[in-house]
Amino acid sequence: MAPDRSVDAGRDSDRGAEVLRVHLLTEDGRFELNGRQYGISDQAALVRLVASNPDDVYALSVAPGLTTQAMIRLLDALKAAGAIHVSLTETAP
Repeated sequence: MAPDRSVDAGRDSDRGAEVLRVHLLTEDGRFELNGRQYGISDQAALVRLVASNPDDVYALSVAPGLTTQAMIRLLDALKAAGAIHVSLTETAP
């Protein structure tokens, strides 16, 4: 049986941080978080989003058919906005 690599949304009890599921929707960087859509082209909005909870864990998943490069652009944008903990997950939200 393959190991479960999914990330449960909720609190990371070790650090008190929340695990946020970020789902990349489009090749141009549109993504969904907490039922709202954002885009990597709006860096100011990303900075505000991350600044409100910089210690949260951003768990990324990618819609089928999108490229690895699109996922890396989102990961880089979150890091540039100040996210400390960004990880990849194989499961969609």
